[in-house]
Amino acid sequence: MPEAELRRLVLAIRSAIGIEALVWLTDVAGLSRDDAVDLMRWSARALPDRRSPTVVSAPRSSWLREAGVPARSRGGRRHPSMSARRCLAVRDGPVAGSSTNAARYRFRAELRTRWRSWLGLALVVGIAGAAVLALAAGARRTDTAYQRFLREQDAYDVLVSLNTSGFGAPTEVTFDIEELEQLPQVVDTAETASFFITLGAGVGVFVPPNERIGTTINRFKMLDGRRPDPDDPTEVVVGFELAEQYALEVGSTIQVIDDVFLEPPPPEFGLSTEEVAEFEAAGERVLAALPDNEVTIVGIEASPGEFPPQIEGTGRYLIHASPALYPLREDLAVFSEGSDLLMVRLQHGARDTDAFLAELERLGAREGIQLSVQRELAEIVDRSLHTQAVALRLLALLTALAGILIVGQLLARLTFLESTDHPVLSALGMSRRERLAVGLARAATIGVVGAVVAVVRRHRERHRRAPCTARGPHPPCRRVAIGVTG
Repeated sequence: MPEAELRRLVLAIRSAIGIEALVWLTDVAGLSRDDAVDLMRWSARALPDRRSPTVVSAPRSSWLREAGVPARSRGGRRHPSMSARRCLAVRDGPVAGSSTNAARYRFRAELRTRWRSWLGLALVVGIAGAAVLALAAGARRTDTAYQRFLREQDAYDVLVSLNTSGFGAPTEVTFDIEELEQLPQVVDTAETASFFITLGAGVGVFVPPNERIGTTINRFKMLDGRRPDPDDPTEVVVGFELAEQYALEVGSTIQVIDDVFLEPPPPEFGLSTEEVAEFEAAGERVLAALPDNEVTIVGIEASPGEFPPQIEGTGRYLIHASPALYPLREDLAVFSEGSDLLMVRLQHGARDTDAFLAELERLGAREGIQLSVQRELAEIVDRSLHTQAVALRLLALLTALAGILIVGQLLARLTFLESTDHPVLSALGMSRRERLAVGLARAATIGVVGAVVAVVRRHRERHRRAPCTARGPHPPCRRVAIGVTG
């Protein structure tokens, strides 16, 4: 063999078994190291006999089957119909015939060798995404929490006073219950008496004749304890806001009549002998039912109209007595301001409020009338909760920005490390477009896995905290669920 031809053969063999060929076959073609070595040896052994129509036996590896070479071309005979596009000849790229093959093989090689780092980055994306989703969902639910609570608890729409009395003054009737129940907007009503106790600046007490309030209309969401026994006049439930303000709990007691009223009225009051006797008799009847002049808290509840902000001394009703105390309503009103009230539910809720108030005006102005409109109370609570919702949205935005910066830095670092292979890949014929495709596929894979992790984590967290959702507060999640602190 001439020296020039021998040198050409040596260079050809060297190119077939050199490190560059090994790098291309493992990183671009996606072969294992053993399969790559087997293929390189087969290629090198085939080069010396260029004139023979028979090629040495094909390698034992499965790379030919993966590349789509027909089975009859693998037995050592040359297959004349096998096109050059199906061979491993380099032509304008690592694998001739498809500009995406090189990118696909490179992506598969990276996935096989570097999946742990990809998975770690995807977990970071998932955790950050789950945090953002949780904060955004929390903001949306906080903004609508009170309105959903009103619907769920069958809240009253208007609280109307039927009369006023107190401190021995004659009762002044404002409305008749029947004329209110016959108004077209009214769908349900519940009657209750009321009086005030001297806790702080004064707190109103509902004394209903039955258990409809708290069960049928303006239903209680019990946070602790139980409802009062309808046959025990000494039992009450209190609103959670009052309990927090005065550190009350189940088992605490509240004084009913101020001590000053238990003494005989002083002469400067100007009461007649009959009035003094009536005053003392009322006190004796109350103390007969309440020997210690106290009621015991048996439950803490949340119901519409009792949510903060509450202004002390503005006629707020936050205590619910047992129906067993209802027969003493007039006696209790002797020692404080009291009245009979009617809780009214309207057919279309807040939308019928204006029409109902217009009907009250049509019935005529009544002196001493007291109205509590749920729509106005809800607007105050909604503004308070909206502030919390805005804060949650801002926190979600900051968390998203922080997550983008962290993930961007990690992804840039990973891309930089991968770029050290670009000179070798370029020398092997991989174009810039193909290298860009590999990078995009890498980022997309990490993003998709991270999104799946975020959604799954958020879904599990939502189900784990299901008792604190739209159904309202439960004892294990009291403050968060009812929106006191967000």
